[in-house]
Amino acid sequence: MTNFLSNLILVSLILMAIIIFILSCSEDPASPVDPETHGTITGIIIEEHSHNVLSNVNVFSNPATSFVTTDELGIYGIKSVLPGEYTMYATQTDYDTMSVIISVIAGNETIANFTMKVEDSSKTQIYGLIQGSVRNKANDLPIANTAIRTSPATNSISTDEFGQFTLLNIPAGEYQVYAEKSNFDITTLSINVVNGLSSTADFFLNEQDTSSSKVYGDIAGRILDAKTGSAIEGAVITTSPSTSSVTSNELGDYTIDNLNPAEYTILVTKYGYQSATTIVNVLVGFNTNADISLTEQSTGSVAGIVRDATTGNPIRGVSITTDPGTSSVTTDSLGSYTLVNLTPSNYSIIADKMGFVSTQVSVLVIAEETTTADITLQSE
Repeated sequence: MTNFLSNLILVSLILMAIIIFILSCSEDPASPVDPETHGTITGIIIEEHSHNVLSNVNVFSNPATSFVTTDELGIYGIKSVLPGEYTMYATQTDYDTMSVIISVIAGNETIANFTMKVEDSSKTQIYGLIQGSVRNKANDLPIANTAIRTSPATNSISTDEFGQFTLLNIPAGEYQVYAEKSNFDITTLSINVVNGLSSTADFFLNEQDTSSSKVYGDIAGRILDAKTGSAIEGAVITTSPSTSSVTSNELGDYTIDNLNPAEYTILVTKYGYQSATTIVNVLVGFNTNADISLTEQSTGSVAGIVRDATTGNPIRGVSITTDPGTSSVTTDSLGSYTLVNLTPSNYSIIADKMGFVSTQVSVLVIAEETTTADITLQSE
């Protein structure tokens, strides 16, 4: 009997050792998971009254990411987006251009849905566009990945593989359009944009003479929150006289290199913050430091209840958007909604739900205050 118990214990110990060995082998310490450094933007686009999905809607952002279109299900997606604030635009012929402000977080999917409104043919189109191409002046070959931007600033984009570009939703007026590409001279064109029309800006870039003895200076610095001292990522840094436009990284750092010696005014902009400027003097062969602190911009909010005009009952699931575009929310079971972090200004609050007539009210958003905007919807 004693031998039997001893053998049973020995067998149990062997089985336990085998199980532990198998479990330890299943681990793979050599395959760590890399941290996510980018996010994605996805959404669906529908028509205002029919609520049918819309395909071939152009979707792009400012700052520029990718220019995409919706598929046959009205769905679009933009991958590998750096964290930060973006204004998303949706455009299609015969519809009003729609926009919404979103925040992209590393490793997360940000939703930006749109409800497109049929354009009122009785109104004049309020935007124009700039389109053109960029070619090498020496050999007439197209130049891809050339940065295109405007002054005054609108949106920016890079040329495609054929050297072509299109800047959409440009308010009417006079602009300087810049084409910037490494190893080429920065080139500008004066363009007049007219509502509802396309303006052409074709560039021919000169390659820089790397054999020359010309010497440059640099500007480098860090963008910080004036209140907390923390780094600000995604701030846009530009100069006057104009050079290249750069964006601060996750540490708040930025660098503008290969600058001609001169005095420059640096302008820093970031959504949610007040713009800031500073003046620096760039010297030959020197790196000029320019740390800049941004003060957070005071915002307000809008809150209200959406009710049925006939019954007075609250309506759940109403889509609430703004014009100009900001964020979008949906009413809860009590018909309540709240829009936060709105820059002080005049807005139209738009309430939309299937089975009801879309309704909008005008409000004035005041810094550090909540504006009440109750809405009643009529059944269709």
